[in-house]
Amino acid sequence: MHHTNDYLCTQEKGGLFKLWSLTNSGYTENQKVESSHQAFCKSNFCIEKNLIAVPFEDNSIGLLDVDTFEVVQRVSQNTDDKLGMISVLKFISINEKQYLISGYESGELRIHDLNNLDKVISSLKFENMITSVDFDPFTNRGICGGIGNKLNTFYINKSSLELQFDKDILIKNEGVEVVKIRGDRKIFVSGGSDSRVRIFSWKSLRPLAVLTEHKTGGISDISFSDGKSPYGMLQ
Repeated sequence: MHHTNDYLCTQEKGGLFKLWSLTNSGYTENQKVESSHQAFCKSNFCIEKNLIAVPFEDNSIGLLDVDTFEVVQRVSQNTDDKLGMISVLKFISINEKQYLISGYESGELRIHDLNNLDKVISSLKFENMITSVDFDPFTNRGICGGIGNKLNTFYINKSSLELQFDKDILIKNEGVEVVKIRGDRKIFVSGGSDSRVRIFSWKSLRPLAVLTEHKTGGISDISFSDGKSPYGMLQ
């Protein structure tokens, strides 16, 4: 789910994306796009470009213009690459320029040029399927999780935009569904298939706490509040 001052975009399990506008009586559906992507890969919104990156049925990537809800770019996989299902899409900023990261079943992470999605600037292969990724533009360091029992950090070279391995962080159980860096860059958290929320120092990568209150099902998403919530920063 993504929102602007004027619109709300929702993503349904079967690959249906809907654009809603706010009216006096609530939200009204404006437009919809059927991507037919059955495996679940979350879409991602770039507020600077007013674009939403979405997965399509052939594991291709499309960019939707939020105002028109039309596909302005679409790129398909080269079957020779053997990437498997697309599993992650994430807009990132490097040197005040926007790029798109994609992650795949094969464990490969890629950086795409937004002006030409066909252009893969850099790629890096991890051990397991990537299920979530986040990136810190101030340190040019990112974190990704997958189906294994590791969290992986990486760097992106500011000059060459080359993806580089950093460190592995072992966790007790397999399956990471979401990773998220807090806005102040002091901590990051992971949500696991084991229903655990793990909190780490973003600077040292040391584990700080494990939250076990969520008893059933995996942690599919995590959001931080703006600091004004009386219930704390993690939601």
